[in-house]
Amino acid sequence: TSLPPQVPDSLREAMLESVTTPRSVISDPPSASVSWRPYDRPDLAFEFIGTTPVEWQGPRSGVAFRIELEGHVPRVVGRGPRAVSTSVRLRRSSDVQADALHVAGGAISPALVEARLANAVPASLGEFLIDRYEVTNRQFKEFVDADGYRSPQYWTHPFEREGEELTWEEAMAQFVDLTGRSGPSTWTGGNFPAGTDDYPVVGLSWYEAAAYADFAGRNLPTVYHWSRAAGLMNAAFIVPFSNFGGEGLTSVGEFPAVSPVGAYDMAGNAREWLVNAIGNQRYTGGGGWNDPPYLFALTQPQPPFDRSETNGLRLMTNLGDPGAFAMASQPTEPEIRDFYSDTPASDELYAEL
Repeated sequence: TSLPPQVPDSLREAMLESVTTPRSVISDPPSASVSWRPYDRPDLAFEFIGTTPVEWQGPRSGVAFRIELEGHVPRVVGRGPRAVSTSVRLRRSSDVQADALHVAGGAISPALVEARLANAVPASLGEFLIDRYEVTNRQFKEFVDADGYRSPQYWTHPFEREGEELTWEEAMAQFVDLTGRSGPSTWTGGNFPAGTDDYPVVGLSWYEAAAYADFAGRNLPTVYHWSRAAGLMNAAFIVPFSNFGGEGLTSVGEFPAVSPVGAYDMAGNAREWLVNAIGNQRYTGGGGWNDPPYLFALTQPQPPFDRSETNGLRLMTNLGDPGAFAMASQPTEPEIRDFYSDTPASDELYAEL
């Protein structure tokens, strides 16, 4: 909204500064087109603001940037009001896994990971790729059709359930669909329901998710890589536009919530299996369409054989040091404070407060 012409320039500038903040957008490679819209108005078209590197006086609210360059895959990122600088690396359309999102390496703050994991957070993470969308039924069908359930080379983890180790044959007998054929628990006759090609594949155990990742030559995210890509600090913007409390799954990317790195459905739609163990369980992240929204910010450990209708996955590719990635993939046992063992404050100290 423009100000009346009679408003003095000094007052006009002061008023604009009170509701805006300097923002910059840079890209690798440079000279990419940058457009924006308010984060909470996905119904609005993106408005062009310049080419990278861009210096822009933007609103003090959540925004979404669309960054485009010929020969590269466009990227949309969601940014909160405190994110004054945005830097993205665009991937060439000809790249392998071109639609995956590049995430820069660097130090990771415990504040970016849920509180109960704070004591286990690595000092830094290497650069990595993470998929823009959750793995779909169409993609997982390639694994089924390639006899993935009959190929032991993809199943590299011991099958452990309730403290007992299962044989290969015993485990495969568990991983069947509604008609007893190999496949996710929600499928029928070795295939997914008609019209759900682009829905996230669900009904998977952790072992099936890990086997598919191995088949694809990639990884399940660690809880730390997943948290970095999810943008938990932006939950106030992401959650209202995510698939929580709905009537069921939707096609990947149908809901407009986008993370700071450009990933969709990090909140809601399907829960996503993560690689780390906690005790005899494995982490899931993001919550599912039928979970309460607050679970976006809290991992949900599940038994690795759990094949609920909400359990899906997303893949990543580590580009950093393999040893550091292996360390980040290790089991984690978060320190849980026992408040009952703390010495309570004395009545005299309490009275002074």
